[in-house]
Amino acid sequence: MKESFRWFGLSDPVSLKNISQVGATTIVSALHEISNGDVWSIENIKHHQTLIKNAGLKWDVVESVPIHEDIKLRTGNFKKYIENYKLTLNNLAICGITIVCYNFMPVLDWTRTHLYTPSKDGSTALSFNIVAVHAFDLFILKRKNAIKSYSPSQIEMAKFFFKSQTSLEIKILTDSIIAGLPGSEEDYSIKLQFEITLEWKDNRLTYHNLKNDMSMNMLEESDISQLWLPLVVYANTDQKETTRLGVAWEWSTSVLLMREGNFTRSGLEEVDEIEIYRGNENTLS
Repeated sequence: MKESFRWFGLSDPVSLKNISQVGATTIVSALHEISNGDVWSIENIKHHQTLIKNAGLKWDVVESVPIHEDIKLRTGNFKKYIENYKLTLNNLAICGITIVCYNFMPVLDWTRTHLYTPSKDGSTALSFNIVAVHAFDLFILKRKNAIKSYSPSQIEMAKFFFKSQTSLEIKILTDSIIAGLPGSEEDYSIKLQFEITLEWKDNRLTYHNLKNDMSMNMLEESDISQLWLPLVVYANTDQKETTRLGVAWEWSTSVLLMREGNFTRSGLEEVDEIEIYRGNENTLS
């Protein structure tokens, strides 16, 4: 039996010297800096081998050569990525490495619900709680039709778990589930799509001929560009992110007017009679 140790490359806080000190003689590693689907060249493989060899160790096992998502789904450039995968295996064999781990699990190929669960001796360890995963899927991620994947009792247990969590515990759970394996080639995040409706009045403005049907009072882009628009600040985000309304590349913005106040009619100097509405009586939305 060979005593081996996992090493995630130069960014790994556990150095090769540390590994040597615990008595391991061989290394389980991968080229984490290379994107999924790209070929591991002989040059890159040998460079990694040399780093390990110079520490008095041997790179025996690859964990792993990542399977590109296109291969798993048989879509996109899956044929290209299959050929790249085969070439990488061939290059590893040329360099004397013949043991390769792999898996075909989609998206999150390594999941734990908690990364720092206290043990009896005071140390921490990874842990997995299936009820927490159900709660994440149903009430945090809110995956479409997720409810169809669970029995009534599973849903009830997940709901009870979710309600028992503080906002900090929910954040920790979310970060733990999408963290992936240390040294992972891919990062994951949850993107939210939502709509914000703001209402305000601007007493500096006047409007002409507003309709009762609000949809007929939608402003053109040229009009929106002349308005003062609120700056939205997400105070509960890490960087206090902001959204500037009316900036097309940042946020899709539409502005409607609600006819609420009374109007005055234009004077005889106007050929066509105009109904004039005051800005402080009619809401922008």
